[in-house]
Amino acid sequence: RLGRSTLVFHWIRNPQSFFSMQRNALWICAKFYHITFSGKSQRRGGNGETSQNQRASAFFPELPHFGSAPFDAAVPPDCVCSPPQPWLRVRLFRRAGRLCWLLVNEGEEPIRARIVFPGAEYLGAFDLWSGEAFRLARGGESPVELMRRGSLLVFACDAVSFEALPEPVRPVWLDGVSFRLVREEPACVRKIYEAEAAVSPALAAAPSVRLAVEAEELCELSVNGRDAGASFWQPHVFELAGLLRPGRNTLRLTVTGSLANRYGRPVPYGLSVREDEAPAERT
Repeated sequence: RLGRSTLVFHWIRNPQSFFSMQRNALWICAKFYHITFSGKSQRRGGNGETSQNQRASAFFPELPHFGSAPFDAAVPPDCVCSPPQPWLRVRLFRRAGRLCWLLVNEGEEPIRARIVFPGAEYLGAFDLWSGEAFRLARGGESPVELMRRGSLLVFACDAVSFEALPEPVRPVWLDGVSFRLVREEPACVRKIYEAEAAVSPALAAAPSVRLAVEAEELCELSVNGRDAGASFWQPHVFELAGLLRPGRNTLRLTVTGSLANRYGRPVPYGLSVREDEAPAERT
């Protein structure tokens, strides 16, 4: 709840120091906090910026040592990660009477951590890309894995709501798919690939079958002429459940690159191209 003179700041934990004040989050001892303070009470340094020590004193002038149990009791964290995750972004909010945590991985590597969600007796999760909800954990603690640029909405629920949620489905990965370039459209900065995959009846009937593709930049996939979705960044992962049939299947992959290629600035795109292989000056 914000008054007229109230500002809300979010900072990111700096792994090189105990805590840091940058943007989006404040991480202290692997605990994430939202901080609200009065804009009129800020003390600024000679360069017009409030120093980290000044800010910390303004936030918690009489609280116990950061990271201690009395500190956690006085200022409950939004979540606690083990091990610490500097590139995890968390937004805690309440919707329809439920506590919700929006998790986003803004780093370049997958995040694998055990996270405590204070105040939750049961945890459910909602995949924002697939639109599917599922059980996460009994209790307020759960292992969480987020791929690069991945996101997950975690919510607290009661026992009845938890039992009504389906168990998470373990995907089966479709391996050994070899795409070949069939057409290139430089004017559209587009490359089109095709592949054939032999699928067993058991695999075709699996509740979740996924295909991983390494390419830059935008990828679109169709299976047997049916749309399998689009992926905007690495890692490109497509859900194929319901699209495969026993026997021979035709996969068509369309990769679209940066429009900078049309204006004299080559930016590699296509299959087996990684983002870090592109020129350093790319945008």
